Amino acid sequence: MNRRRLVLFGVCSLFGIIIVRLFYWQIVRGEELAQIAADQYYFKLLLPAVRGSIVTSDGAYLSTNKNAYLVYAQPKKITDIHDFSSKSAELLNLDSKSLELKLQDEQVYWYLLKHKVDDEVVEKLKTLKLPGMGFEKEDKRFYPESSMAAHLLGFVGSDNNGEDKGYFGLEGRYNLALRGKTGQIVQEKDAMGLPILLGETKRFLPQEGQTLVLHVDRSIQYIIET
Repeated sequence: MNRRRLVLFGVCSLFGIIIVRLFYWQIVRGEELAQIAADQYYFKLLLPAVRGSIVTSDGAYLSTNKNAYLVYAQPKKITDIHDFSSKSAELLNLDSKSLELKLQDEQVYWYLLKHKVDDEVVEKLKTLKLPGMGFEKEDKRFYPESSMAAHLLGFVGSDNNGEDKGYFGLEGRYNLALRGKTGQIVQEKDAMGLPILLGETKRFLPQEGQTLVLHVDRSIQYIIET
């Protein structure tokens, strides 16, 4: 009888351990492991959302956006890495040697060169016609009235992930509403990190941030500050 109880206890303990481990892997670390698995099968490119504007009561823009671009490289498509690195680094103010070493890494399929690149620089890059260079439109924060109501507005900078974030003032207080929702392109890739031409590709468009309309009157604000 004691032996049966001991065997039963051992079997129950074993099942208990299995259940606890399954709970740990599927519930506690489930989301983390699912993300790791997805990273092995899919390449993701984030598409920044258009940040909402801040407008005075009489329709003047205190804080808005101007056109800029995210510039990236696809090493697998580059024909001459040395030439690519030297020419792009010169226009983007990057270190050409460090860039060349990074692009030579066989594990790198996509590499961010620079955020918030102005139209003028992008046009110069396009004239070079460098294979493997790509552009994705994004926006750059712009203050048409210069320093007017700067103490009220705050400013936009980058967070730890390199994404736009409002700091202080209205930009900080209403950051969640202004920033919108980031989109992404999801491309299925093979074991070598190369895109599968007939594989699954999904594009989730970003959602534009909300516009914030103030009670501030531009003319009165200008007179007061003057």
